[in-house]
Amino acid sequence: MFVLFLYPRSRLIQEGIVWNPRLRAILGFIYVDILLVAIPLLRRRLLIPFRQSLLRPIEIEGLSERTYYANRELSLTVARVGKN
Repeated sequence: MFVLFLYPRSRLIQEGIVWNPRLRAILGFIYVDILLVAIPLLRRRLLIPFRQSLLRPIEIEGLSERTYYANRELSLTVARVGKN
């Protein structure tokens, strides 16, 4: 639990413990994952270092659908509703 409160200020904790599931399970005794799911305050705290980049306006002027979808293959399937 202490790790989650140091998270916004410590680069070491951000990189090594929170983003590494195995290390988080070992050092957090698995309860950290459960707490992150159960307590919204802890999830918000996890996103604090990314606040500025998440609140920045989206710049889509330079985005082109042709280049974004250039190497994608699409397949159409018909959805069936009800009994098969």
